[in-house]
Amino acid sequence: MKAATTTARQKNTSPPKASPIRPTRYLSLFLIGCSIIAPPAHGDNSTQTAARLTTAEQQNDTAAQTGTKPLQPDASGNVTVRGLLKVTSIRGKAEKTRFHLDSDTIGYSFGVSAYNSANIDLNEYANQYIEMTGKLFESQIDGKRSFKLRHISQIEDLGHEAILAYYESFKRPFDPSPNAKPFMGTWGPRVCLPSAMSPQRVADFDISHLANQIAKLDTASYVMVNVTQPAGGCYFTGPHPQLADALKLDRPSFPTRDVLGITLDAIQASGKKALVYFGASGLHANRTEKQTRASWDQYIESLGLNHVQATRELILAHYAKRYGPKIAGWWFDGSSHVDQEERILWRQAIHSHNPDAIIVFNRMAGAPYRSTEQCDYFGGHTLPIVFEPFWSMTNEKMITDIEAGPWMGIKDSWQVEEGYGALGHAFMGMQNKWTMGKCRFPSKQAIDWTCRVLKAGGMFTWSVPLNHSTPQIPDGQFKLLQSINRSVRELRANSVH
Repeated sequence: MKAATTTARQKNTSPPKASPIRPTRYLSLFLIGCSIIAPPAHGDNSTQTAARLTTAEQQNDTAAQTGTKPLQPDASGNVTVRGLLKVTSIRGKAEKTRFHLDSDTIGYSFGVSAYNSANIDLNEYANQYIEMTGKLFESQIDGKRSFKLRHISQIEDLGHEAILAYYESFKRPFDPSPNAKPFMGTWGPRVCLPSAMSPQRVADFDISHLANQIAKLDTASYVMVNVTQPAGGCYFTGPHPQLADALKLDRPSFPTRDVLGITLDAIQASGKKALVYFGASGLHANRTEKQTRASWDQYIESLGLNHVQATRELILAHYAKRYGPKIAGWWFDGSSHVDQEERILWRQAIHSHNPDAIIVFNRMAGAPYRSTEQCDYFGGHTLPIVFEPFWSMTNEKMITDIEAGPWMGIKDSWQVEEGYGALGHAFMGMQNKWTMGKCRFPSKQAIDWTCRVLKAGGMFTWSVPLNHSTPQIPDGQFKLLQSINRSVRELRANSVH
């Protein structure tokens, strides 16, 4: 190992394709010293119990949970750990740079102090796979462990073979990149079709107006529509005769006219792909009437299913089978109640009818942008609009994260190697609400953000309303979509030359 004070060194600039950059396991609370908070190792009495443990006992306890070996300080009190040195810029009165090492030595990441007696410039090792030697400081905050590395004395880049061995245990349970790759550098509009919540709109729906607009957006690769009513997953846009007959609802949740099928056919005829929005709360959504929920609960209980299982087996599987490859991707809203095992089963239900479909389980809004291992692309949800409008510069971080690398970590938006994360995706509205309102997004900013994301290889979805009287995108939003379309055409033409 060479001393970190040596200025000349060889960088490992080409990490192996087979090696993922492991995402941070837990939400980072960046305090002074950039500490990463690990979950408590004990039960309700963790604070009192942990206080009685020695450092060695605490490390052994952590190791037992994570399957890793405890750190053993040498005679000088130093430890050596390996991993990816990440850098974060914190903006405030004065911009600060903070570092943390994403390592599996004891299962967690380490805060890394930028100040050290060896005069090491950590920026020289930023985003590199390294081996670092320093002193470990461990503290307890409300029963949770915080690990920091200080007084760094040595740093060395890891070689190719060491990187392969180090990351071997972090392989994804599946490789999403084959499905998501066709969506790199693509964009499209999102509109909300009328559901059983509005029977008259369903009856009057005429796809021709929307189809004409879609055809004019020649650079758009897809259109997102909806299986469920937005924020009201108890109303649907496609028929479900079997379940409708079983529930016998006073106010039907399922239409008899197939608005969704009509629209999917029109999207397919335009040469574009269709993504769909699906409210994962289903018939337990906030808008569900008492009689509807009572009928649903009684019916699924008779089948021996809980709500999440029944949503998958009775609803999701029905629409996945009914429309098959006509649906190229699914965007699940409000899916925090769907655990990992169920997310895998939901994927299987979809892929049994379209193995190429991309899937995302959106669970949160705003930074830090996070996903799950079962996602092919990022949810892309901005900071909630009750706090900031879509065009707030607070949301630009989503754009810059995608620019840094379109393949993003499954636990955060840190860039990773293709095949070890989800494809970066920005999802925004042109108005001050998701599905209604006048176009207010600044035109130049909308074009700039879209082109930046596409140039980086990510996806960009623009949510726009659908008029009630004549089902088409309002003039204000459609003019902006056309401006984006022209700019994307120019971007692609210039990239060829």
